Amino acid sequence: MSESSFIFIFKSRTAPDLSSLGSLQINNCSSFVSLPEEGLPAPNLTWFRVDNCNNLKALPGQMHSLLPSLQTLSTHLCPELELFPDRGLPSSLNSLEIHSCDKLIVSRMGWGLKGLHSLRSFYISGKCENWESFPERRFLPSSLTSLEIWVLKHLKSLNGNELQHLTALRKSAIGHCQTLQSMPEKGLPTSLSSLIMKNCPMLKERCLMEKGEDWHKIEHIPLIKIDKEVISSNWSSAQNPQILILRIISYFLSGLANSFLTLHILTDFGEK
Repeated sequence: MSESSFIFIFKSRTAPDLSSLGSLQINNCSSFVSLPEEGLPAPNLTWFRVDNCNNLKALPGQMHSLLPSLQTLSTHLCPELELFPDRGLPSSLNSLEIHSCDKLIVSRMGWGLKGLHSLRSFYISGKCENWESFPERRFLPSSLTSLEIWVLKHLKSLNGNELQHLTALRKSAIGHCQTLQSMPEKGLPTSLSSLIMKNCPMLKERCLMEKGEDWHKIEHIPLIKIDKEVISSNWSSAQNPQILILRIISYFLSGLANSFLTLHILTDFGEK
C-alpha cells in the first residue's frame, strides 16, 4: 500500500471500506502520532502490528467493538505509547505481544487482560522500573498456554500464587531478567511441558539439574533449556535420543507457526 493510500484511509472525509482488511502492519513511521479516536471499522481484521513508531501515542479507539475478529496484537518499540483504548481490547484476542513500550507497561493493570478468556499467548518485554514481582494479582487470565517474560530488568521474584492459577500453561520463557532471584516457593504450574531460561544468572545457578536449590521446583517439566543447554528432566525420555529430539523440534515448530503468516501491507510511512 502506498503512502498516499494510507493518508486516504485516515484523512478521507468519507469512511473507507475496510471490511475486507485481514491484516495490518505499521512500520517505521516516526511522524505518526495516533490512529483515529473513532476507531477502524475493520470487522475482519485478525492481525495487527505496530513496529518502531517512536511518536505514536495511541491505538485506534473502540477496538473492543470495531475489531471483533482481532486475534493477534503486537506493539514493538513504541516508547510514547501510553494506553490501550478505553473499554479495553477485543474479547477475541488470542495473542498479545508488548515489546519495549515502557510507558504502556506502566499502565498494565488497566489493560483488562484478566477478562480476555480467549487469550492464549502473552509476550512482554521492557524496562519498567517499578516492576519487581510478576505477575501482579489478577493480571493474567487462566486461559494462557504460552507466557514469555523478557528484559524486565528490575524483576526480583515470580508470584507463585498467581502463576498457579495458570492451569492451562504449556510453554514459558524467561530471558535477560538478571535480578530475578529464584523460582516461587510453590513452583511453576504442573501443566508446563517446556521452560526456557536465558541470561538469568541468579536463576540459572539455582536451577542446575539435581544440584540447584530450585531444581525440585522445575524437575516435573519434561523439556528445559537454560541458555544453550537443553535438559530433559524425564529420564525415560532422555535415554531415548529420538524422543528428546522430537520434543525439541515440536517445541520450536510450534513457536514458529505464526511467523509465516505475516503480510506487510503498510511500511515506511512518513519517512523521506
